[in-house]
Amino acid sequence: MDHVALAISCLQDALDDTHREAQKAFFSSRFASYGDLNRDEATIRNALDLLVHLRRPLPVPPEVDSKSAVAS
Repeated sequence: MDHVALAISCLQDALDDTHREAQKAFFSSRFASYGDLNRDEATIRNALDLLVHLRRPLPVPPEVDSKSAVAS
């Protein structure tokens, strides 16, 4: 498993845990904590979105000739 895949897996676990805590806070009427946990969930989702893009190789722009770039 590469480092990006491991980071994504850890963030998915953290998102699940944070979501469970937010649900507990909501149902026990601790709305301030629920809001804080919702922000934490959004932060984790944003980090996941960024990392998912790292799993795929970045496209090479068409104007770059890979053979001449390697030869330089």
